[in-house]
Amino acid sequence: MAKRKPPTDAQGDVRELTDADFKTARRFSVLPKTLQGKLKAVRRLGMQKAPTKGSGGGR
Repeated sequence: MAKRKPPTDAQGDVRELTDADFKTARRFSVLPKTLQGKLKAVRRLGMQKAPTKGSGGGR
């Protein structure tokens, strides 16, 4: 089996995904339940709904 190229390079830039990348992808439902739970928890984190500090400047 040939070694696949990582999706990012040393600088953290993401390369374009190829057809081969998509052929080896797995459905979310096949992942272990523990991993599914962790990924769902990360997905819940989103944009901040309210500012954490007032707009009064740097007092």
